[in-house]
Amino acid sequence: MAEQTPAVVSAIVCLWYHVSKDRPIKLLIVRDPFGEQKDDYMFCTDPAVDDVEIIERFSGRWPIEESIQDGKQLGGFEQVQGWCPRTVVRQAPLALIVQTLVKAWYLRHGVRAKSAQPHGTDWMPDKDHPSYLDMLATLRKVLWQHRININSTRSGRVRELLKTLAFTLCAAA
Repeated sequence: MAEQTPAVVSAIVCLWYHVSKDRPIKLLIVRDPFGEQKDDYMFCTDPAVDDVEIIERFSGRWPIEESIQDGKQLGGFEQVQGWCPRTVVRQAPLALIVQTLVKAWYLRHGVRAKSAQPHGTDWMPDKDHPSYLDMLATLRKVLWQHRININSTRSGRVRELLKTLAFTLCAAA
């Protein structure tokens, strides 16, 4: 196992009026010494907190931020279809529950599917783990394959059309 060189961390206690008016904050700049990763910037409103703890808090928060972003963009988190206050209050938790169920299904069953393996793209050639959208597309593909029986006695042309239709349905939002 190769040794990892620790990142360079610079801590600055400063004022950021927009964030905390006239109270000081701690700003951290985390830099990869090899320049392979982008710099990370994080701040804490309590300048007394240790640098390592700020970084740990940030890394612990990142999966939560990704889930909320996926919920907003893909799960209807912000697209409430009703005006009743109860509907609005239920929408966000339900979107996150559905997201959790999709991820749990993927980890339990979908990850074994050949089509579930992430493939690099022109804009992200080194993709090595599936996104939530990849997991959702895999689930859709499995569901549509059960609805459209491609292994039936249909002709080759119809089978190809159904395969294209299933692909399109899986990618649909």
